[in-house]
Amino acid sequence: IGKTELAIEFAHGLKRDIVWFVPAASEDTLSSSLRDLAVELGLATIHTDRDVALHALWRHLGARSEWVLVLDNVESMASLSPDILEAARQGGVVIVTTRDTCNGIGDPP
Repeated sequence: IGKTELAIEFAHGLKRDIVWFVPAASEDTLSSSLRDLAVELGLATIHTDRDVALHALWRHLGARSEWVLVLDNVESMASLSPDILEAARQGGVVIVTTRDTCNGIGDPP
C-alpha cells in the first residue's frame, strides 16, 4: 500500500462528513486544485481571481468542522500556506502525503 492509498483509507476512517482529495504535486497544481474546490463548493467561479477564491475557501472551511482535506504528493512542506493549518484548527483535518523529509515538522521547540 502506498502513501496515497494509506491517506485515503485513514481519511475515510475518521468518519467525517466530507473528505476532499486534492492533487498537490506542485505549488501551481495545489493552488489550481484548491481553486477548483472553491468553485465546486460555490464559493467562486472559474473567473474568480485565485487568491480571492482561496481566501473564500479558507474562510468557508474555518467556519466548519467535520471535513478532511487530503493534499496528495505535496512537493515541499514549506510550500503549504499557513491558511491551510489555520482552517484545520477550527475542526477540520488536513492530511498531507509527501516525499519531503519534513525536517522540523513535529519537533519539540
